[in-house]
Amino acid sequence: MIKNFAIKLSILLFVFLVIWGCASLPRPDEMKAQVANYQLPRLPDEGKAIIYVVNPSTFAKHASKSGYMFEVYLDNKDSQSEVGATLGQQYIYFNITPGEHKIMSKAGNWAEINVSAKAGDIIFIQQDPYMGFTTLNIRLLNLQDYEGKYYVKTLPQGRIIGNNQTYAATASAASPSSLAIPSGNQNILGITVGPTSGLRGVRVITVASGSPCESVLKPGDTIFALTLIGQGNSILGGARVNNDNFQLEVSKIQPGMTVKLMVSSRPVVEVSCTIPEGQSNASMGGVQPAKSDTFIGTVTGGNFAKGVGFSNINIKLEITDDNGVKDIFFVRSDSKVFDVRGNQIDYERAHETKDRRAAIEYFTITDATGGDPSRSDFAFEIGKKGVRVMRLLN
Repeated sequence: MIKNFAIKLSILLFVFLVIWGCASLPRPDEMKAQVANYQLPRLPDEGKAIIYVVNPSTFAKHASKSGYMFEVYLDNKDSQSEVGATLGQQYIYFNITPGEHKIMSKAGNWAEINVSAKAGDIIFIQQDPYMGFTTLNIRLLNLQDYEGKYYVKTLPQGRIIGNNQTYAATASAASPSSLAIPSGNQNILGITVGPTSGLRGVRVITVASGSPCESVLKPGDTIFALTLIGQGNSILGGARVNNDNFQLEVSKIQPGMTVKLMVSSRPVVEVSCTIPEGQSNASMGGVQPAKSDTFIGTVTGGNFAKGVGFSNINIKLEITDDNGVKDIFFVRSDSKVFDVRGNQIDYERAHETKDRRAAIEYFTITDATGGDPSRSDFAFEIGKKGVRVMRLLN
């Protein structure tokens, strides 16, 4: 009886999640009318085709709060072939060379779809998450042009690797640095890292020339733990790492130490690199601020975004530009907000800016701090756009 009850409960839960994940959409004629004069954010580069991958699922958006990201790959499943990732209700795009290609997406399973592209083609593909027996799975579907444009118009952009680069079937032979996400967290190891698609580990994005770990790490590796070794092989410290604590643990490394890293590039292996005497953050280029992009428009919506309790509150803003393109930005506790006279005001006052024009200097969020280094309960912001500077224009 208990077994039968569990089966029925599982079926009811599955049906609920499927219904919950299906957002109400306009009729096809309404969608076509809404995108009749819509200009996509990017058209194919000359001689290329462009792929838009959209993930409109509200179900996936909820799953993303638990660390889920739905990665997209071109032609191969290796890390060099990843072109981007979405959380729920996001889209990405990337250029490809004309010809036959295979687009793949990773969740609890691998899904793939074949495309045949000609120069100038714009191809729309939908990520469609669904519940498997024990995992959240994904499938890929072709979309009509008007459907794809509608989703791109109404969803914010996800994480794009090698922003606006062109990817060919020979992507695995491309220079790793050309596929890297710009990052400002280079350290004494001479590497930059970003979040993984889960809650554990950090993903290596770049390895600087001359890095003490240059011979044992490569872009795409995942670091799960590090151990600090001193003279006489004495263990001086160590920890499991993720995107929240990695820089703190690396800051404990001193010249002359050996660092053992648990690295997964399939399978998990232990590698070591020794920090030369005299090595420092400065000698590896120091910490440079990540480049910001700018979005100008009118504040058309917003609400509070919070972690546990109300001790740290972020502001989620919807900004609409002059062409009707909407995007979502998070004003964090480390954001700088200026009024029309150029005076800095409290960041929480961004919640009062409805119907005012603003220029937003933004970046892709890669941490769960919400702008407060002591916090780690804003994982739902990872991959979204954070506000570095917000300037009110009227």
